[in-house]
Amino acid sequence: RGGSKRIINKNIVDFNGFPMIYWTIKAAKDSGLFNEIIVSTDSLLISEIAEQFGARVIFRDEFYDDYSPVSLATLHTLEKIELIDKITYDNVFQLMANCPLRNGQDIITQYEFFKNDMKKSVISSFRYGMFNPLWAHTIDDNGVAKKLFKDQVKNQRTQDMSEYYCPSGATWICNSNSLKKNKSFYSSGYRFFNLDWINSFDIDTKEDLEIAKKLQGLNNE
Repeated sequence: RGGSKRIINKNIVDFNGFPMIYWTIKAAKDSGLFNEIIVSTDSLLISEIAEQFGARVIFRDEFYDDYSPVSLATLHTLEKIELIDKITYDNVFQLMANCPLRNGQDIITQYEFFKNDMKKSVISSFRYGMFNPLWAHTIDDNGVAKKLFKDQVKNQRTQDMSEYYCPSGATWICNSNSLKKNKSFYSSGYRFFNLDWINSFDIDTKEDLEIAKKLQGLNNE
């Protein structure tokens, strides 16, 4: 989508020498898994850059506002390309451009997990570490803090709590028929595939962008 607000032109902002979207197209190519690598966009500038790096572009004529779930944009693109090419795809992978640290091997490993027993949907995730959601508080207008999950936490230590997982936009895989039926990757019985938190890093803010650039350098070392 071309209309990002928190980081202008986020999907093509410079990320360690390349437009950010380059890293996702590269990961898709490196995996060697795909019949087609499609970039769905409403932006002419993004389309030109995506094509420069070897992706095919399908222009999005809906679902590019601030409210539509990304799954609907992916479904729209899938249905559009199947109509254009008169071909049916078995599976669809949704690789978000704002997750540039996921690599080709991550995609391959997750796909192997997906193929096992042919799960309908597998969504990349990472395990919460120091940012355990059960420690969340709200702060009211008077500045008073209040625990959100006081009944669950009580006097528990972090190491005594159950493990919790957060979805990441890195790699979402779904059976195409399931996506068409549910209009979501969150189908009945969807599974999480846990990635290293660095590889699953989502970039939403300028602070995230700077952190991710440093994290890529650590990965390269």
